[in-house]
Amino acid sequence: MLETAQVLAQGYNVFETDKRPSGVVKYLASPQDVIGLIQSGKLKEHILLVRGGTTTFLAPALSMGAIGVITMSGAPESHLGILSREFQTPCPVRPTTRTSRPSASVSTASASPSRATTTKRARCC
Repeated sequence: MLETAQVLAQGYNVFETDKRPSGVVKYLASPQDVIGLIQSGKLKEHILLVRGGTTTFLAPALSMGAIGVITMSGAPESHLGILSREFQTPCPVRPTTRTSRPSASVSTASASPSRATTTKRARCC
């Protein structure tokens, strides 16, 4: 669990939950990325960062126990929003560093030097 955290971004919650997943943020750009992460056996170590319109290829990760998703576009009523509610997977949408009505946060306490510079350990929602 993260001891202290710095807010990186805030977005809109897809649904209300007490879940506060913690993991390494991993950007998934393609179906191959999703399949690779699932096959690695490390799906539950990551909060998935995706762009809008990825519902079709992200569905296997949701059904196999993804702990959290951050989508860069969309809305709580989008296809991904509906699926994340069905699977009870926390999913803030449209994160920004400046928002007037935040209802979900992504925060980080540390970055591991053994990982790529764009990867941070984070707590979602």
